[in-house]
Amino acid sequence: MEDIHELKPLMGMDFPWLSITLFSLILLLILGGISALLWKLIKRKKPKAAATAPPVKTKPPVDPREQALKALKKLSPQASDPESFYIKLEQILRTYLSAHYQLGITSYTGSELSQLFQDQADHQGINPRHLKPLLQVLNHGEQAKFAKQTLTEVLQATDHQAVQDFVNGTPLPK
Repeated sequence: MEDIHELKPLMGMDFPWLSITLFSLILLLILGGISALLWKLIKRKKPKAAATAPPVKTKPPVDPREQALKALKKLSPQASDPESFYIKLEQILRTYLSAHYQLGITSYTGSELSQLFQDQADHQGINPRHLKPLLQVLNHGEQAKFAKQTLTEVLQATDHQAVQDFVNGTPLPK
């Protein structure tokens, strides 16, 4: 049999809690300071050389009426190519209406635009005396583009004048 020995005395469990806690706190403070310094360097404002650059000048917004009238002046009736004339004339009209009435109609077809005129003429403040000539312009455009009809320069000039009268006669938006 084995010999029974006496119990050994209890050993102390002295763990250096205080020194480990202080060391951890100091380490956290150092890491926090480094992080804050890096954050400030990353988020720092641009150098002063870039800040002293002159501001970019922006052009004031162009009045849709002036823009349309300017484009209409450049456009002249073309006996040889009425299709091109009406494409440009309708584009000027669409651009003007989109800007003047804040409507997203630049991609409307001529028939969709005609329907819009008929449905919302009163609501948009379109003068009834301009409505019939505009509908005729859109109809002539459809004929020139899709039916390949030859439209005279006189008719083109009349349509050009109808669009110009409409642009000049539309009231300012409310």
